[in-house]
Amino acid sequence: MNGKTALVTGSTKGIGKAIAAELAQNGVDVYINGRNRVAVKGIVAELQGQYPAVLIYEAVADLTNENERTLLFEKVPEVDILVNNLGIYELMSMSEVTPTILEKYIATNALVGHYLTHY
Repeated sequence: MNGKTALVTGSTKGIGKAIAAELAQNGVDVYINGRNRVAVKGIVAELQGQYPAVLIYEAVADLTNENERTLLFEKVPEVDILVNNLGIYELMSMSEVTPTILEKYIATNALVGHYLTHY
């Protein structure tokens, strides 16, 4: 996988971070994505220190925001590997799920992956 480039969404912690680390360990240059610039910078520095033979890039963006997605597309014009890891959840009863909450979940968990894959 040497020489490949990956974008891993939601990669500042948890499964996304683990996937990004595994890709870097296997010779893949990785874009780290998250909304929080400090968190992204921290993971970039951490992984770059662990895997100096590859390049680890910042991809700070709220991918539910069309303007921020557009800026990301300009910064990252092409990747070989796309990991649509971004997702949200919270436990609640069905009676608590308002249209606004449902739209947020659909936008984050379904539409972001669609937009990135399409791009």
